[in-house]
Amino acid sequence: METKRIVKYRNENFPFMTARRILSKAGAKKMRVRKEAVEELIRTLEGMGLRIARESVVIAHGSPHPPSFKERETITAEDVAIATHRILSQDL
Repeated sequence: METKRIVKYRNENFPFMTARRILSKAGAKKMRVRKEAVEELIRTLEGMGLRIARESVVIAHGSPHPPSFKERETITAEDVAIATHRILSQDL
């Protein structure tokens, strides 16, 4: 019996099966999903993630905190949430 080999999408950092699982959770459990569809989801998620990460860095650098009023060296969950809201509201 021949076993199928899962070929991972190697050009990006987002795991292939994780993206496939996301499509499955979105309702594609009983549907066939082409490899190209999963790869496109990976490209989209990584692109949006990079934009959010860059905006998070900008927020952290531009948001001084008391008492020193220097640039922060730590990106917080709040920075990422604000960045996500900004990026996603731009795309609407």
